[in-house]
Amino acid sequence: MIIMVFVFKTLEEYRIFGKDYEVLRPSTCPDPACGRCDCFWKQTAYSRDVLDNDEVVSLRIQRFKCRYCDLVVSCLFSFLVPYRRYSAEVVAATAETYVTAPVGVPLKSYRNIAENTTS
Repeated sequence: MIIMVFVFKTLEEYRIFGKDYEVLRPSTCPDPACGRCDCFWKQTAYSRDVLDNDEVVSLRIQRFKCRYCDLVVSCLFSFLVPYRRYSAEVVAATAETYVTAPVGVPLKSYRNIAENTTS
């Protein structure tokens, strides 16, 4: 399960202020069958590479585990898109380019547009 962390608005803001940011432990288990408070233990973290404007930034994604129901949650920063390698800013710019393209102009795939947007 994913919990969004609204601390930094952009990847650039994270790069400036957040390299050593410690994600706060979730207060309540989001599993409807559990729902207990103050039940999370810090679990392992993983590294995630994010592509944004000609650079690859490696982020540390913290995970927590509920001690009662064993649910593991990943705390993603709000500028990330779950299960995607590009930042939300690049995904939005790519979608805008795709949608606002003139009629009759052959469009490439989202991936090709994103690659041209970031390079």
